[in-house]
Amino acid sequence: MEASFSEPWVLHPTAQHTHTFIILHGRGDGGETFGRGFLEYSTTASGLTLPEIFQGMKFICPTARKGRPAMSPNSLLHQWFDISSLKDPSKREDLQVDGLRGTVQFVHSLISREAELIPPKNIILGGLSQGCAAALSAFMTLDLTLGAFVGMSGWLPFVGHLEDIIKTPVEEHPGGIPGFGEAEKRPGTRLQVANLLRKILGLEPFEPTTDGIPPPFQTPVLIGHGDIDSVVDIRLGKQIYETVVALEMDATLKVYEDFGHWYMVPEELDDIANFLFSKKAGVALEGWHSSGPPLPLPTS
Repeated sequence: MEASFSEPWVLHPTAQHTHTFIILHGRGDGGETFGRGFLEYSTTASGLTLPEIFQGMKFICPTARKGRPAMSPNSLLHQWFDISSLKDPSKREDLQVDGLRGTVQFVHSLISREAELIPPKNIILGGLSQGCAAALSAFMTLDLTLGAFVGMSGWLPFVGHLEDIIKTPVEEHPGGIPGFGEAEKRPGTRLQVANLLRKILGLEPFEPTTDGIPPPFQTPVLIGHGDIDSVVDIRLGKQIYETVVALEMDATLKVYEDFGHWYMVPEELDDIANFLFSKKAGVALEGWHSSGPPLPLPTS
């Protein structure tokens, strides 16, 4: 494991291991606490949990390092990176870089370890709140195509700079990105977006490909957000969706009415299960469906 990251909490599959879902908790939480709540105590409308539906799936819930956040320096809590404002994550972006670099390297190492056991397209990455933001940063700089990305109640770090690239229809981005180096020739919008993120996070740039599509951008994305989220405003979740759509990614947005900051049970779990099933990112229990009476669990 990367320095000072503990071993993740793991819920092992009950059938032959075919898929892995790596899920990052929110700020101030922990891997096991979040994982047990999300995977063991939260059910779909069918009455089944995600592990009961996807019995060949391993679930990995890592824990962020502890630090003293800029927002409350007298506190000591688990966070994937420091941040000065959840209302406006674009403030003091310089505070976010060091933590994100360490977190992204850590998440990449978890994915690499799983990719030695199963095909990368059988790996799903996701997260909740700040865990979604951290997971997105790892996902969009990854040199692999995954089976799916699942984001809940989160935001995309440095999204304003990415939007600048997307919206600038010229061969050279004028002026560069403040604090992140001078302008460079644009090899293609998607490649430049990926390489800007990789540059910010201390990674080597992707080499141009014949199709111009960086590996992670071929991964389907699901974004879920409550429309009355008072912690991470829904406009930030919609901004994720609009950005990945502008990058021509296969993206789905689910908005949960009259719901705040968390994952909505059972609706959001239904949407996640259906998404993984429809994108062939998981092998569901035979006969499973997202509504109606619970299915009988198989007996051993």
